[in-house]
Formats: sequence, structure tokens, C-alpha cells
Amino acid sequence: MQKQTTITSKGQVTVPHEIRRILGVQSGDRLVFESDEKGVRVRPVRTKSQFAKYRGIGNPSIPSGGEGINRWTRETRGIRETVQARVRRDAAFRKGLLRDAVESLLAEEVSLGKELLRDYINATVGFPKLAEETKLHVKTLHQIFGPRGNPTASNLFEIVAYLQRQEAVRLQVRTSRAVA
Repeated sequence: MQKQTTITSKGQVTVPHEIRRILGVQSGDRLVFESDEKGVRVRPVRTKSQFAKYRGIGNPSIPSGGEGINRWTRETRGIRETVQARVRRDAAFRKGLLRDAVESLLAEEVSLGKELLRDYINATVGFPKLAEETKLHVKTLHQIFGPRGNPTASNLFEIVAYLQRQEAVRLQVRTSRAVA
């Protein structure tokens, strides 16, 4: 898709409706312009995750960001067991993990969101119980939350709705201004 716009004397541009829709932005949202040898890209500025305060607890050398955390998790044995143990004993951590998983999905960090949901499910209801409740086969659920899994929106919403009921929380989407 190619769209044109005009730069005003103040250096401002109007982002065409189709582009705003694709980027998922609205009036008041912030955009970042990134330049490299391939050209210039525009992307929305995403808010900092509310779960970020839990990242790196007990180990300041853990990298930040989804990719860094994923790499560290792969390189570190036993981290899943550590996270699952904490989920079982710490309600605030457990609720934060569920919230951050959903926020990651909404922020287009799908791999991180699925990984966090997988850890949450393993530490709480388990895949067999989730399969029973959602009428999805256990193997299908494992594929959905695997590295190449691509869940349908209806499956994902049904799973999140069930997890919310089990946790006795209701996650809500609210619009807010992105922070640079």
C-alpha cells in the first residue's frame, strides 16, 4: 500500500486513515520514526508494560524487552519451574503474569504473550483442565501456545475469558496516550 500526504509549514503531516487503522493508532497517540540503511519506518510508541517491575527480580543481569527475556529464558535452565513456583505462591505475581500476557498480545508481542500465557496455564489450571473447559484438544492447546502457534481470535478470547474467571479478575482495555 502506498499513500501520500503533504507536510505543512510546521512540519506536520496527516496520517491517512488506512495507515492509522493498520498501525492501530488514533488522535493523541505517538509515533516513532526509525531510520536505517533500508529506509525510514514509522511505528506506534507502545506503553511500558505494568509487569515490567517483575522482570529481572533477583537477577539484575536479565535483559529487558521481549526478545532479551526470551533469549535469557532459553539460556537459563529451570526458569520455568521458578516462575511456576512463584505463580503458585504469589497472587499478585500470578495476576500480573496474566495481565502482562494479554498486554503483550495487544502490543503485538505475540511470541512473548503466548509464552507468558503458557507459563501461567502450566502453573495454574494446567492444559488438561483447560482442554476440558474449552473443548479443545490438549495437543491443539500446546500447538496454539508453541513457537509457531497461530490461535484464532475466538480460541484465544475463550481461553483468556476462562483464565479470568479462574483468577477472579476482569481485564479491561483502556485507551491511553503512549509514553515515549
